[in-house]
Amino acid sequence: MPLIVCAFWLAFPSIGTVFKYLGVPGLVSYSAVVLASLWAIRVWVLPRLTTYLTERQALVLAAFTLMALIAIFVWIHPLVSAPRPGHGSDRNEAMNLATSALLHGRYPYHSRTYLGNPLSPLPGSILLAVPFAWLGDSGYQTFFWLAIFFLTLRRELQGSRPALLLMWIALTLSPVVVQEVMTGGDLLANALYLMVFALSLLRRARERSGWAYAGLFGVGLSSRANFLLLVPLGLVALAERAGWGRALKLTAVSCATFGVVTVPFYLASPGGFSPLHTLRTFDAASARVPWLGVFVFVLDASLAVALAFLRPSRTDAGFLRNCALVLAVPVVSLAIVLGLRTGAAGVDSVGYGLCFLFFGLLSCAKISLDPGLLISPVPRF
Repeated sequence: MPLIVCAFWLAFPSIGTVFKYLGVPGLVSYSAVVLASLWAIRVWVLPRLTTYLTERQALVLAAFTLMALIAIFVWIHPLVSAPRPGHGSDRNEAMNLATSALLHGRYPYHSRTYLGNPLSPLPGSILLAVPFAWLGDSGYQTFFWLAIFFLTLRRELQGSRPALLLMWIALTLSPVVVQEVMTGGDLLANALYLMVFALSLLRRARERSGWAYAGLFGVGLSSRANFLLLVPLGLVALAERAGWGRALKLTAVSCATFGVVTVPFYLASPGGFSPLHTLRTFDAASARVPWLGVFVFVLDASLAVALAFLRPSRTDAGFLRNCALVLAVPVVSLAIVLGLRTGAAGVDSVGYGLCFLFFGLLSCAKISLDPGLLISPVPRF
């Protein structure tokens, strides 16, 4: 069953991309390939990983992989970012418009993308993308966070070899990851830096540097509205590691940082604060059920609280698993709603599963690579 769970985290966000180009037969084949590949990696690759690859070689290969991705991005990105529907993603343009406005001293939310969509990134993601937009394109942030994420994987998986393997698994078996990298979207970067900040905060909860990471976690929360649902999970996970008193203080710092970063942009133009339109996503998807979005939010918030207190995150693997489950609920629910309303077109929304892909994948990796973590229950679907 853990193999199937891992395949879900890895493959679900890509089914829209696979279906778009290969149809139902391709989707069935893709699912079989993912399952077979994960089984082969678990049975054949992992036992031989330390025999055929040294730590130094893994580091070199990781650097080469990152440089190759950058080179491909420089070549491919201008071709896939042409401003016309169905060609690339307008998430990259949305972030470029927002950061450009901020760099020129203008309010970042008054523009619309070439698809006519309002800008949805929250202020924290805009601030974190500004240095990369200054270099020429906000899409460069993904490579920076991939590098930081690799270093985080080295720490979490105790070596460069398993970290490299996990990165290659995501790049080869989840097409939506490569698609997001090449189109310069910010969703992958959002998920990566939020996970890095969260894991660093948990690891340093008892240290003085924990306050700084609590602040960074608050900035990360101010990137996508659904990330706020992770606050209860983070609070209880911190309490498991540092006690309730310190956990409440660290969580207060995170929430205060979120407010300091976000609220001024809202107060500057309450009517023009376009990220609020994401709260009406379900209402637009299902006009017959106007309160569907509220229902999904309450359901997901209840799940977050239930997981936090009934299945507390005593291990990092458990915390990551709980985060993945909470982040998956809105994406799966939206795909079902759109699927019922528009048929096969509903699979287009599953790409937002990028927000939970690496949470779930790293959780499975930690369980597979460390038998001691098997005490952390694995969800059964």
